[in-house]
Amino acid sequence: MPTTRPLLLLKKRLFTLLFIGWLAGITVISLFPLPDQDIDTNWIPHADKIAHATFHFFLVFFGVIGLQEQGWGTGVLFKKVKLLWWVALGYGICIEALQWIMPFARSADFWDLLANVTGATLSGWLIQRYRSRIRGLN
Repeated sequence: MPTTRPLLLLKKRLFTLLFIGWLAGITVISLFPLPDQDIDTNWIPHADKIAHATFHFFLVFFGVIGLQEQGWGTGVLFKKVKLLWWVALGYGICIEALQWIMPFARSADFWDLLANVTGATLSGWLIQRYRSRIRGLN
């Protein structure tokens, strides 16, 4: 009789795995050149800044719920949001610094960092505001 234990473990660790995968995905996308694509994003002003804010929004969101999944749910939610906000800020600074020193066609940008902070801050605020409606936070 097949066991459902691996599925239960996956369900219990879903947001933790999403956080790790999201972090890995952002790292690859941010540091390595992507193949040339014929996608024209000029019709969306500041599309890259929207992408930066979105990446860091979900980085904080997945991280906070991942901490809850891992049993770090005994503390105050604000502390978890604050921790993940600082993690996102430090990660954003590291990515921008690496883009500055790596030989690929990437460059560091203060406005990218500001977009990162904006996304992380918005995520933290929404988590705090709607915590009773987010699965795993109530």
